[in-house]
Amino acid sequence: MNFNLIHDAVLWAMALLLALSIAVIIERLIYYVFVSRAYARLTSVLARNKAEEIHAELARSVNGPHARMVAGVRDLKSASAERLDLKVQSLYLVQQASVRRGLWVVDTAITLSPLLGLLGTILGIIDTFTALAAQ
Repeated sequence: MNFNLIHDAVLWAMALLLALSIAVIIERLIYYVFVSRAYARLTSVLARNKAEEIHAELARSVNGPHARMVAGVRDLKSASAERLDLKVQSLYLVQQASVRRGLWVVDTAITLSPLLGLLGTILGIIDTFTALAAQ
C-alpha cells in the first residue's frame, strides 16, 4: 500500500497552517503597533485635559479600541449606575472582538499541528514496516 499521497497531504496541510499562522501573526502585530500608537496619542490628549482636543481626538476616523471605549463611555453620562455598568461591558465585548480578530486561526494551527505531526509519524512507521515486510 502506497501512502505517498497521504504523506504529501499532511505536509501540505502543515505548510498551509504555517502560512496562515504567519499571515495572522504579521497582521496582528501591525494592528497592535497601530493600537499602541493610538493609545499613546489618546493618553497624551487626556492628560492635557482640554475638552476640544479630547473631542477632536475621539472624533478622528483613525482611532483604536481605547478611543472607541472612551467615546462610548462619554456618551453614557446620563445613564444610571447599573445601566452604565452593562453598557461599559457591552462596549468592552465589542472592542475585544476587534482585538482578537483572526486569532482563532492560530489557535486552530496550534491544535492541529501536533495531530498532523503524529499522523506523519504513524504513516512513516507504516512505511517502514511495509518496507521490512517486503524484504
